[in-house]
Amino acid sequence: MSTSYIAIKPNELLQFEAPAPIFKCGIISDFDTDNAFKNAITKRLYDLGCLYFCAWGHECEDWHDTIDWNILEKHDYNDIPDDQFCLTTWHDNQPLTDMLFCLKILSHTYLEGDIIEDALLIHITNTPDEENIVEQYKICDDDEYLD
Repeated sequence: MSTSYIAIKPNELLQFEAPAPIFKCGIISDFDTDNAFKNAITKRLYDLGCLYFCAWGHECEDWHDTIDWNILEKHDYNDIPDDQFCLTTWHDNQPLTDMLFCLKILSHTYLEGDIIEDALLIHITNTPDEENIVEQYKICDDDEYLD
């Protein structure tokens, strides 16, 4: 299981790679961003193999809707094959820890027989906080953390 973190400045397109052929992604957005930026990021995520997507922070519902529309467009608004279906959630007015828990734990039950273990945490920020966010992700399923 790998956990990758990248910080991207708002509206600054940055190339990134997938942590694995199939992975899950959490967007942590500290800022509002333009639609072209959201489109570029979510299209790249899906093309790289993101099959579980959670959004938190500024415009998290817009991030969620953007990836959903991009996936539908990619499949010409037809049925999406089961092995290419991406479950998406947004976590408005919730603590970051709720989104991280959902990303880490609930994604385990998503694919029949397969566990999506590799995670990419994308932080839209001017102030990267990799150590703190990755640590929160790592411990979010500990019993003490949940109490």
